Amino acid sequence: NGFCTDAGCSCYPGYQGDACENSICPNLCSSHGSCGRRGCTCLKGFGGDDCSIHLNAVRERTAAITAPVISTPGVVLQGAPYSTHEADI
Repeated sequence: NGFCTDAGCSCYPGYQGDACENSICPNLCSSHGSCGRRGCTCLKGFGGDDCSIHLNAVRERTAAITAPVISTPGVVLQGAPYSTHEADI
């Protein structure tokens, strides 16, 4: 993870410690990024400290949760008719 001399060790990017034994890139960037001196640099579409978060999947889930549903009486939404009558619900 680096090279050592009598003067000490010089670590490769992504490693630190007295003998370069510690990775500063958790999970080696989950194979979705590269490890540098400051941690992971994620590929496009991935994020998080270890590049394990698929951003498109997060965006899709967030959109599904936060998207407003606008209903009009009598219009079929997701296969079920909307009704303003309690007896029909």
